[in-house]
Amino acid sequence: MIARTVRSILNNGYENLEVVVVDDGSKDRTLSVLEEEFAGDARVQICTQPNSGKAGALNHAIRESSHNILVALDADTIFRKGTIEKLVRHFGDEKVGAVSGNARVGNRKGWITRFQSIEYVCGFNLDRRALDC
Repeated sequence: MIARTVRSILNNGYENLEVVVVDDGSKDRTLSVLEEEFAGDARVQICTQPNSGKAGALNHAIRESSHNILVALDADTIFRKGTIEKLVRHFGDEKVGAVSGNARVGNRKGWITRFQSIEYVCGFNLDRRALDC
């Protein structure tokens, strides 16, 4: 899954990017998959650390990054083509400090994933829009 996620970022159509991936002490083949797939790509920086949770991994990535605008996502997130440009364009306004995309569940075939989709729409997306000032 992680290789698919990184590919969706690299093929997103946004030219000036660096991808910092932090393996947070995973017990599966995440690190070896990253190294096999992306070790030769100068746009991808692969980091590893002992498990310290999502906040620790995000902080590690922030320390390693060199750009002013950061886009954070999980290992199972897939970006549609053009997503990064749509997120970044808002930072042309100096009053903007953060933006959020519209999270959607990709697999809505079973009843659990259908309910998860409803949870995303209600719990995440409506809250974000309601708190938009």
